[in-house]
Amino acid sequence: MIFIWYNNTYTQYKLKEFTNWITYCLFFSITVMQLIEYFLWKSTNQKNKFNNTLFSIIGWIVIRIIQPLFIILIIPDKYSMMKKILFILYYSLLVLIHGYKYFYNPLDFTTTIDKNGHLLWKWLDLKNFELIIGYFYLFLFTTLLLHRLKRKMRQTFYKKIKILLFLFSIM
Repeated sequence: MIFIWYNNTYTQYKLKEFTNWITYCLFFSITVMQLIEYFLWKSTNQKNKFNNTLFSIIGWIVIRIIQPLFIILIIPDKYSMMKKILFILYYSLLVLIHGYKYFYNPLDFTTTIDKNGHLLWKWLDLKNFELIIGYFYLFLFTTLLLHRLKRKMRQTFYKKIKILLFLFSIM
């Protein structure tokens, strides 16, 4: 991150995607998630339950709260209404779904090693209607590309999203 900042500040080779601090924060949050995974591997190998729970909670906060916030903030200001709608929709869905889970199916903030040798984040296990958050998270990532699409393509994209949302509401 420091090298990208130095490159954009002091050299002639500029990266136009890295013009605001929010982009740096998004990439930093991805790097922090890699560091959290390292500590989760360490805590599962050492069977340290406190560290496992602690870094699982921090990982949940990074993935569920911080990264979507930075993605919404990166969307250009000319889509300010869409930014507000996405912010309200995402965080209200997050509160509703995890509020429901808190009372009826609490999250297990632990991480184990799966049978195929990968980390199994039990706190990221989404079932049934909880998949809405996963789909919405993917939708947030695709909105970053919207300002680069031409108007006709954007309208087609919105129509497809409306159809998908309608189909999800039927299920």
